Amino acid sequence: EYDEKFKVNFRYHDFEAPHGLVNNLTWTLKLKGRNMGGLKITDLEGCGPWYYKANHMHMHAPSEHRIDGHQHDIEFHIVHELIRGKTEEEDANKYKDSLAVLGFLFKLDKKSHPFIKKMRPHDFGPIPKINFGDLLPQNKDDWKFLHYKGSLTSPPCADIVNWIVYPEVLPISEEDLSHFRDAWESRL
Repeated sequence: EYDEKFKVNFRYHDFEAPHGLVNNLTWTLKLKGRNMGGLKITDLEGCGPWYYKANHMHMHAPSEHRIDGHQHDIEFHIVHELIRGKTEEEDANKYKDSLAVLGFLFKLDKKSHPFIKKMRPHDFGPIPKINFGDLLPQNKDDWKFLHYKGSLTSPPCADIVNWIVYPEVLPISEEDLSHFRDAWESRL
């Protein structure tokens, strides 16, 4: 359900990921670069705006979120760290929600979303230019998100997250999904 108190603005930048996707955990892949951009939110309680910078993107398969009871094939999480409040005097250390995570769900389709191809799932090689904003609809009027306050989904499961989930499920091909799964399942 849409709530007018929740406001979000994104400002992502093109960045380079010279090492491509990094399989640094047995259950996920991570994409990290410099100056990736960030977001500004006013939460459901009307607090903010709060400024967060993008730290990394990782993924889970199957999805952790369900929309209308449906679990999807893979979910990308863009993790953001709180950097400041609306004014310099505002102490970001006093705001409990030190992370904002933007989630995108994907389901099998004939072709993958263009962002997937930029990630080079066929070889996980260097990525010369990628932008998290490419996952968002071009028209800001189409920016509708689900929002709730919650916890991390892995230990320590701390209750410190502003969750923002894009409810439109994006496409991923069977081939690309297999590349992602193979990369982390080979480490089990």
